[in-house]
Amino acid sequence: MNRKAQNSSDGIEVKKIMSESPLYRAGVRKGDRICFVNGTSIHDELDFSFEAACDEFECHIQRRGKTRTVLVFREPGEFLGVSFGRTVVDRCKNRCIFCFIDQLPRGMRKNLYVKDEDYRYSFMDGNYITLTSFTAGTFQKIDQLGLSPLYVSVHATDPSVRKAMINNPKAGLIMEQLQTLADCGIQFHTQIVVCPGINDGTVLKKTLKDLLGFKDSLLSIAVVPVGLTKHRKKPLSPVTKSNAQSIIDLVNPISEKDQQASGARRLFLADEFFIKAGQSIPSNRYYEEYPQIENGVGLVRLLLQDWKECKKKLKSSLSKGDGKKSSFKRYLVLTAQSAAPFINKIIDECNQHLKQHRIDLAVVENIFFGPLVTVAGLVTAGDIISTIGKTKGDYTAVILPAVMFNYLGYTLDGFSAKRIAKIARKKVLVVDSVLALFSLLTER
Repeated sequence: MNRKAQNSSDGIEVKKIMSESPLYRAGVRKGDRICFVNGTSIHDELDFSFEAACDEFECHIQRRGKTRTVLVFREPGEFLGVSFGRTVVDRCKNRCIFCFIDQLPRGMRKNLYVKDEDYRYSFMDGNYITLTSFTAGTFQKIDQLGLSPLYVSVHATDPSVRKAMINNPKAGLIMEQLQTLADCGIQFHTQIVVCPGINDGTVLKKTLKDLLGFKDSLLSIAVVPVGLTKHRKKPLSPVTKSNAQSIIDLVNPISEKDQQASGARRLFLADEFFIKAGQSIPSNRYYEEYPQIENGVGLVRLLLQDWKECKKKLKSSLSKGDGKKSSFKRYLVLTAQSAAPFINKIIDECNQHLKQHRIDLAVVENIFFGPLVTVAGLVTAGDIISTIGKTKGDYTAVILPAVMFNYLGYTLDGFSAKRIAKIARKKVLVVDSVLALFSLLTER
């Protein structure tokens, strides 16, 4: 369906363009606005990607108030070599009782306060959306562009429970909306944030049954515990050890039964449930291809799997040696409470093989968010610096996990590793895996 635009301000601005790219050869330049492709109006990058997915297309551009049309040719498989500024994000209008963003204090990075409900970034970046802002036109657009898979926050399929949790009268339509996506051939990953006393027990059991009924349209379900900070204004019960065990006992049999019926596991529990209940982390087989890793499902198992491989390499590397002795180095590794037992085990085993180095572990107490927040991804620089200051010893370097920083290299409170090092007066290294730590320890 062509959407003929009448407004000359329509279109998306070219922020970067590679010389000798198909668009550049056709005459498109940085700063131009691409308004139409093959007669269809362009509103965002998804529109452009869909309409320009061919070897020849007509591109209507606007430059300094004047318009022109160019014909773009590209070789099969050739990249278009153009990038655009991010379009305005559709904001969330829900007031979820468990929303983590509503529990943030002031003074953090500005983009952390943006509540996203944009299907485009659900498709491109894996952001979870509730579908409460969807219209018939939204479903039509998703169907037209074939935006699959999407990531959907469900929490409960019972209409009254979901409306109460999300605080939006449209929240009760979730089953009909998921069915519409399925009818369009759109697959989806889903998540359930468990709030004890609200959507656990029989409500959770019904939600799982309803979602698993979508057969091939459903790719995965992640059951995760509610995250509560000390800054929240209204009380909400945390997941306790008893809650965690009850949820494991409810979810695991359903997950096993579905795995046997469908041939692959689709229902997963977040690591935190097993940690809180004092249970062993499931084997590598449990997590299939780790479809819910961003939801904290399988992070610990991946860590242990990586160490298993690195340990073999570490033994081999240290046994071979190179005839030279390296100077003694002492490292301090920082982590959060949830991962501490597993990191500590790795460090103990590592120290048994090291002769020229030693590693110590320090657990960062989350003063900023409170004791109920125990994951490394929610640790602030303030608490990191405080922890370093309390440690004793002359360390060669302090090692921080990359998960404490965003993709630009900043903590939640806007500090870089370099800035942390300057304040703490310690050399700071950031590692993104056990392999990176292994490489650091075996370098000569």
